[in-house]
Amino acid sequence: MAPTDVVGNAIESSKFGFYQIYTLLVCWGALFADGGEMLVISLISSEMGKTFKWNKSDTNHYVGLLGSMTFFGFLLGSLGGGKLIDIWGRRLPFVTFNFVTFVFGLASAFAPSFWYLGMCRFITGLGVGGSIPCATAILAEICPNKQRKILILTKTIGFVFGEILIGLEAQVILPKGIPTQTWRQLLVVASLPALVAFFLSLFFLDESPRFLELNIGFMEEQVKKKDDDDGVLSEKIKNMRTQLVDVLKKIAAKNEWGRSMCCPCFSKPALLTASEEKDIVSAPFRRRGKQGEIMELFRSPPTQPDRTRVTILLFFIWFAQSYMYYGVIFTFPITLTHSGESAHGMTGQVVFAAFGELLGALSAIFLVELPFFGTRRLLMFEEVLAVITFFLCAWMAALPEKTPNRAIIFFWFVFSSKIWTNGAFDLVFPYTAEYYPTRLRGTGLGYGSAAARVGGIITPYAALQLHEKMGRHAPYVNFGIAGIVGVMFIYFLPEVRGLYNESGRPEENAGAGKEEDHLPLLSQQDGGDDV
Repeated sequence: MAPTDVVGNAIESSKFGFYQIYTLLVCWGALFADGGEMLVISLISSEMGKTFKWNKSDTNHYVGLLGSMTFFGFLLGSLGGGKLIDIWGRRLPFVTFNFVTFVFGLASAFAPSFWYLGMCRFITGLGVGGSIPCATAILAEICPNKQRKILILTKTIGFVFGEILIGLEAQVILPKGIPTQTWRQLLVVASLPALVAFFLSLFFLDESPRFLELNIGFMEEQVKKKDDDDGVLSEKIKNMRTQLVDVLKKIAAKNEWGRSMCCPCFSKPALLTASEEKDIVSAPFRRRGKQGEIMELFRSPPTQPDRTRVTILLFFIWFAQSYMYYGVIFTFPITLTHSGESAHGMTGQVVFAAFGELLGALSAIFLVELPFFGTRRLLMFEEVLAVITFFLCAWMAALPEKTPNRAIIFFWFVFSSKIWTNGAFDLVFPYTAEYYPTRLRGTGLGYGSAAARVGGIITPYAALQLHEKMGRHAPYVNFGIAGIVGVMFIYFLPEVRGLYNESGRPEENAGAGKEEDHLPLLSQQDGGDDV
């Protein structure tokens, strides 16, 4: 008889509560840093130009280059972070990446030259890019099955809050003081969320129980292959099992405390029972089978014959969504600046427009579970609306400045484009996770994220060159065309209805049928999928 998934059962019995919420808040620090560090360069472009004595053309060139260097750091950080969290665990890389983000984000403020600034922005991007997969893995592995998708989607709201926060800070800092110094002050402020995330994760973040389980299985396999005469590995296994019990007890205790604080008369559920604790201390944790490999994403078995096609489509969709999403974030402040908008007025509009992204995230959270939509249909619906609003933005941007109400109408079109672009981008995450079987899910998400970062690298430079050479309407036309290509790719995707399922039941995938990969969790089958 297959062993019971004792870790999964313990997390399920603890239910969703205070522990998951405060872990989400800790992880939000990294998302705040992501949103702020992404937006800050476009907010301070004119101030940097005055410091380094750039003309208008030079400013566009160097700001685009800075944005691309930052995104190249995001790309390498995403790829490297995905590997490191499987070796070192979730907590240590998350703490380290947040520290790197803070140190080099702060160092950016004291850059004496452009290339020194570019190096600091690149390493800042490394830190941010590495921290995001860590945050996603932590939240996925501490949450009960039923709430996992919503928790991961809620994580993305932190990025929007980071944008809003840096915009509000820019509105206070940029209009005051010496222009050659205010951009440095804003970079200092932009580095603070990473500092907060560093301290919170250092003192309040626990290691993932799922990683501890896998690490125990790995070491037990090593014990079987070696004599372990000195007993070092056996002692490490014993200590790690004790750590795993402590983490699971903490999850149950924090959630019980939260429920009792909300409702003192609440009937308290049992904490980790003696039998559950005994199982965790003694149950055999089998190591996962063959680790996910990129080429497996392109292999189409008989039971999932469309996997190669879907993988290629998804990579282009990740790229297109990133190109559109980061494009409008990066281009909108530049458009306002070139239209003669003051720093105060520009940052005010940027902050308010960021609320459109918040509405987009909420639309994904609340509409994705509706039977009429499903992930693919909702993704296509929001992508089509994004395309329409981008062409409307281009139309308004092309009109003369003196056109009555042009600026107001243009703002609301940009606001609408942010709603639908962000909503569509958020939906790519659960679609990718739903399509791939468990043993390939992390690999699919990791390389999809890398494809998105490539789109982000190209976006700043391409958008600024289009803005300068063809007019302020050109970037929005470009984003609209990218959206049309995205709609075409989404059309050829199968629908998926798979669930995040780690309770031992086979996964369901309505778009691809059943597959031999859709097996119960690792703890229930030798060589099975990852836990």
